[in-house]
Amino acid sequence: MAKLDDVSWHLGGGEFPQGLPEESAATHIGCFVAWAIDRGLWGQPSTAAERSAIDDVASGRMSARGFVLQECDGKLFTAMLIEECAAFADKCYEAYVEDYLQTLTRGLGSDYLVSENAANQKTMAAILDRRFEDWKRRPWWKFW
Repeated sequence: MAKLDDVSWHLGGGEFPQGLPEESAATHIGCFVAWAIDRGLWGQPSTAAERSAIDDVASGRMSARGFVLQECDGKLFTAMLIEECAAFADKCYEAYVEDYLQTLTRGLGSDYLVSENAANQKTMAAILDRRFEDWKRRPWWKFW
C-alpha cells in the first residue's frame, strides 16, 4: 500500500502561504479523488458512512477536498482505489501532479491558490481520462 499524497506534506513544506485555509493543501488531491469516484475507480467503502460520503462527493453535496480531509485523514493511498486504478496511480500520480501544476496554476502566486470548482475538476478529469486510457493501452511486456 503506497502513500501517494498527504496534506501534511504540503502544510509542512514551507511553501504553503500563511493565511490560506489549510484545506487548500488538499485541492489537488481532491481533483484526483473526484475523478476516481466519478469514474467508479474508488475502492469499496467499508462502512455505510463512507458509502454516504462517496455518494455525497459524486452528487456534489460534499467537496472532494472535504472528503479527503474528513474521510481520508488528508491522505491518499493506492489501497483506497480499485486495483486497476491503484496500479495506474502508482505509476502516474506524479505525472498527474505535474499536469495539475502546468494546467491550473499559471499566473497564480502559489500552487495552493487553485480554486476547487467544476471547471478545474472537468479540466483535470479530461487529462486524467487521457492518461488513464494511454496507460491501459501500454503493452504488458514493456517496462518503459
